[in-house]
Amino acid sequence: MITNRPLEAADLDMLYRALGQDEYGHAAVANYTQDGAYSEVYEDEKGPIAVLRYTKTLRLVGVWCD
Repeated sequence: MITNRPLEAADLDMLYRALGQDEYGHAAVANYTQDGAYSEVYEDEKGPIAVLRYTKTLRLVGVWCD
C-alpha cells in the first residue's frame, strides 16, 4: 500500500540522493523546503518512492527516489 506524509528533516539525505540521480535537474533541495512550498513523501513498505512538491499556485514538481 502506498502512503504519503509531509517531508521531514530526516528525509533530506534521501532527497539529495534522488535529486542527484535525476537526469532533468529541475530543482534543488532548497526548493522542496522553501516557504510557500509544501512537500510530501510517497512511500510503500520498502521505503520512499517519490517526493512531490507543490505551491499555492498549483505548480507541481516531483522526483523519483529509485
